[in-house]
Amino acid sequence: MSGADSTTKTAVREQMRELLRSVGRDVRATAAVDVATMVAPHLPSPETGALMGYMPMWEEFDVELIMQAWLDAGGRLCSPVVNWVAGTMVPGLLGGLQPPNVRMGLRGVREPVSDEIVPMEQMAAVIVPGLAFDREGRRLGRGGGFYDRFLGNLPPEVLRIGVCFDEQIIKAVPIDGHDCAMQLIASPTEVIEAR
Repeated sequence: MSGADSTTKTAVREQMRELLRSVGRDVRATAAVDVATMVAPHLPSPETGALMGYMPMWEEFDVELIMQAWLDAGGRLCSPVVNWVAGTMVPGLLGGLQPPNVRMGLRGVREPVSDEIVPMEQMAAVIVPGLAFDREGRRLGRGGGFYDRFLGNLPPEVLRIGVCFDEQIIKAVPIDGHDCAMQLIASPTEVIEAR
């Protein structure tokens, strides 16, 4: 295997999953507010294109405040619509963060009700979840490769923002050649511009 050793990735993933399971509801809520505040000045103007966020599952970092602020500013918002068989996802237009704008998709992932797909060239920024990040912008995902395939097809000018708790920023993320880097990483205490 070229790049990162798979056992290293597995070990880091398990360590980060354990960390995320230990984070309490109050800490999560406070961190979501702090990251939304940190990210706001770095987001492009809503007029420049759509923002892709994600509908967080219970252990993922909650970015709904960022997404709601984008909607409130009149921006176009989207979130992933996943094709589990093909291992791909597309940005589905999202009219709001609650039903009737979202539905429960497969594997407990909430997704847009709308069938409208936002073209890649109309994207301004993507907020990306991850299990770990480092200061070089490297990201460790869950292992399915959905985000790496998606990000690999985005125009280079689309801003890629990783979000996480401070403890998820580690010294060096093990990567492979297909792993896509972030330009910014936002935690509750800092925004890192990847080197």
